[in-house]
Amino acid sequence: MISEYGNKIIDSHVHMGTYGLYEIKIEDLAKEMDRSGVEQAVISDIGLNSLDEHGGERFPDTDTITLNSRSLEIISEYGDRFLLLFWIRPLFDRNEEQLIRFLYENRERIGGLKVHPKTAGVPFSSAEYSPYIEICRRQKMPFCIHTQGDGYCNMEYVYEAAVKNPDVTFVAVHMDLGGDRERAGDFIARCPNLYGDTTLVSKEEVGKAIEKCGPEKILFGTDALAFGRDSYDRYDGFYDSVLENFGRAGAEKVFYKNARKLFWKEKYEQQFDLS
Repeated sequence: MISEYGNKIIDSHVHMGTYGLYEIKIEDLAKEMDRSGVEQAVISDIGLNSLDEHGGERFPDTDTITLNSRSLEIISEYGDRFLLLFWIRPLFDRNEEQLIRFLYENRERIGGLKVHPKTAGVPFSSAEYSPYIEICRRQKMPFCIHTQGDGYCNMEYVYEAAVKNPDVTFVAVHMDLGGDRERAGDFIARCPNLYGDTTLVSKEEVGKAIEKCGPEKILFGTDALAFGRDSYDRYDGFYDSVLENFGRAGAEKVFYKNARKLFWKEKYEQQFDLS
């Protein structure tokens, strides 16, 4: 169990789908969420990565909306347990108005946009992302970006985009995977509209990030089930640690309220007290 206190938990970063060695079945994910005390999750389909290992387009005959529509059909079987991140393909998406219309029509089931810049084949510093940032502005939804110092997903690219677009919410997934988490925390602390998630971040690094940025800027995320059925075991003790160091109000923000506010904002603002 992530929490022994019966608190509601939202995982802001889970996956389904098949890509390379990854094969994540949503039914297995739901079972592990039950076992670990995770009530809801923000999910993206890892199988929608744009490029194969040779740099070729994986879905030359299928448009991005159709691909994400299939993901929506899958999660719809689970009621409101999952909220989808729409996986974008900047090299192959061209009909922005159609995408805007689709996102609006499915706004109760789509929480934001998601991209892994390297598997998309486009560095996040590229102007190719400008239309998607504008979509997030118009739709009032977050943009979630895999961050890693590989020349595609660099943390500074996301920070620079967030500074240039203060009315758009950005989530730095992983807070610089394998990189300098102190520096990532500095970026997040300096930018009001930039958030980080805890995916593959150590318990100690999470504590430092919360201390530097405040509990209102960090989201609990795990990458489940990218590392198999023990994915949640990596996060045992995280809730207790945040509770001990930042109090119940801080723990609720990190493990539930921040995700609720960012991704489910319209529905939950009507139903819950977000104070």
